[in-house]
Amino acid sequence: MELYVEAFIVEIYQRPAIWDVALEEYSNREKKKNAWEELVTIFINNKEPSNDDKKLFGQHIQRRWKSLRDCYSRELKIQREIKSGSGSRKRPVYVFFKQLSFLEKTFVSKGNINSIVEEEEQSFLSSPPSPIPKKKDQTRP
Repeated sequence: MELYVEAFIVEIYQRPAIWDVALEEYSNREKKKNAWEELVTIFINNKEPSNDDKKLFGQHIQRRWKSLRDCYSRELKIQREIKSGSGSRKRPVYVFFKQLSFLEKTFVSKGNINSIVEEEEQSFLSSPPSPIPKKKDQTRP
């Protein structure tokens, strides 16, 4: 499942229900669900996807978003801890840091960079994967 990350970030930005914790619609599950469904429709490569395909792809892009957001959060934290002119060696900046800079206000408004990540993890992937049925032990009658 290939995803064009730059285009994905632009589409996420256009749907603040997914990322802007300051908005009321962020807490509205229906609006958030609709935003994710729009993204699935935009990025799924299958011309006629089944409901299972849509669900799996939806979970994939939600995990991808969580990964992008977490990487941004870590980079933001690192940049805040680095003292300018401290003589520290130059290190590469996270590749999507500038594209994801719209997230900075959400981390600042929360006060703690990790609090938003923890909050999102609790509500992430609202439809958990179906449990795998256990095989019955064949040795017992």
